[in-house]
Formats: sequence, structure tokens, C-alpha cells
Amino acid sequence: MLDILSITLPIFLIITLGFIAVKRTIINADAINGMGRYVLTFALPALIFHALSGADLGAGDGLVFLLVYTGGSLLSFALGFALVRYVFGSDKLFSSVQAMGMAMSNSAFFGYPVLSFLLHQVPAQGFTMTLITENLIMFPLGLFCLEFFSQQQQGAERGRKALLRQLGAIFLRVVRSPIMLAIILGGLFSHFQWPVPKVIDDTMAILLKSSAAVALFAIGGSLGGMRVAEVHPNMLVVALCKLILHPLCILLMMLLLPAMALEMQVAAVVLAAMPMFSVYPIITGQFGHGKFTSGALVAAIVLSFFSITLWLWLIRLYVPQLAG
Repeated sequence: MLDILSITLPIFLIITLGFIAVKRTIINADAINGMGRYVLTFALPALIFHALSGADLGAGDGLVFLLVYTGGSLLSFALGFALVRYVFGSDKLFSSVQAMGMAMSNSAFFGYPVLSFLLHQVPAQGFTMTLITENLIMFPLGLFCLEFFSQQQQGAERGRKALLRQLGAIFLRVVRSPIMLAIILGGLFSHFQWPVPKVIDDTMAILLKSSAAVALFAIGGSLGGMRVAEVHPNMLVVALCKLILHPLCILLMMLLLPAMALEMQVAAVVLAAMPMFSVYPIITGQFGHGKFTSGALVAAIVLSFFSITLWLWLIRLYVPQLAG
């Protein structure tokens, strides 16, 4: 267990430092937002391009991983929606809000640092397929459901074409993001085996080293700036489903689909076991549920210290090869 704590404690200590820095006004919220933008715009795209451009994407288990992670995330969304809709009696819009939080991980800010501590080398294919699932499938699906049920709740008829136009706009915005551009460019460099100029490669190597620490610090800082105005029992439901149900759905998909390399299996479970994505309260706040999702996010991050420790202990128990 001590070797597991040696992985999780440094991660949560950095998060705690970010939290204290904002709470004590050593760093203001604008600076934390700037750190988040730095990670999403520069450090993480550099990391993705650096990993993909030197990888052989034609080999390995990339497609299987994509099917596993996408299938598991969709299953978690559907089960979560059914749970809060039919067991807890939430309306369709609120059910979509909660299901979105149960099926989308904070892979960029949280998942990559945890994997980098656990594995000697983060599987480039697996991490990339996770980002593709989250950005091109789960995020547009969640936004579409929120918009659709919001309009339905208000009694407005926008029609199928209007909804499809909105979904297209969401898709284009995601495709134009720095992360997706890095995935596309990295894939092209890998496929055509183009050499990356040394000065560019060295620059990206410096940038990517900063991504984990800055991302974790930014998570802590964002928590320090949050105000949870109300406590709703479903906050705990969403947090626990994200931390437990989502990785269990990934494990189920692994049983149904062809086997992957060991490190890819570990990466899929670990990434699914992370708290929900950091802009969850911002996105859902546009539909009147920002206070609820802020509380659910805080609960998930606090509980994740225990759940991630448990998942890593189980992984080390059943995959002893990682102990080295």
C-alpha cells in the first residue's frame, strides 16, 4: 500500500498546494484560469504531438481501445441516466446533466499525471483514443442532450435541422481545438514518417514536462475558487458513479471485446477512474445546474483520493508486473 500512496500522495499534495494558493490569495483565480489555458493550448498539445509523431499508430490496439473506451463511456452515460431518472426521479434535463458527469473523465489534467506516475511510459495510442472519445463523441453527445431536453422542457420546438446544426457547430469547435489539431498533425507525422525538426522536438519536450504539475496545480486552484452554495444528495451519487461505475463499464467492455496489451488495459481503467472533466460546472451552468455540478465535482475530487488509491491497489494486486 505504501508504494500506491507514493503515487497518489504527490498528486494530491500538488492539488492541495493549488487549493491553498487560491484560498490564501497567493495566486488569484485569473492566474489559475491562465494555467488551465496554458495546459490545454500549449503543454498538452505538445505532449500529444510529441507522443504520436514518434509512434507507430498502424500497429497495436488503438482501434480496440477506442471501442472499449467509447463503449464503456456510453454505457456509463446510459446507466447513469437511467439511475437518476427512474430511481431518483430527476427530470430528463437534470438526468442528462448528471449522466454527463458520470461518463467523462478529466483525462488531460488528472488522468495523464496519474498514468505518468503509474507507468514508465504512458501509452500514446490509448491516451489519444481517450481524448478522441471524450472530445468527438461524449462531449457533443452530452451537449446535444442538454440542449434537446432544455428546449423540450421549455416547450420550444426547434426542429431536427436546428439541433443538427448545433451539433455540427459543436463538432467544428472541438475539431479546431489545439488538442484535436495536435492529434491530427501527430497522426500525419506518424503515418508518413515525417521527421520532426530537432529544435521543434526539443521545444515540445520542455513544454510537455510542465503539463502534469501545472494541470494538477490548476485543479487545486479551481477548487479553491469554487463556492458550493447547496448540498444535494445526488452530488454523491454522481461522484461515486464517475469514480466506480465508469471504470467498471470499461472493464465490462474489455470482457466483451478482443484483448489488448496489458498497459492499454491499465490505461483504460485508470483514465475512466478519474473525476469528471474540469469545465463540467461551466457547461452545465448554462442550463441552470452549475451549483449542483460544482458540488459534484468537489465531491468527486475529494473522494478520488480514496477511490484512485483503491483502483491502483487492485491493479498492482492483479497486475504485479507493474510493481517494478
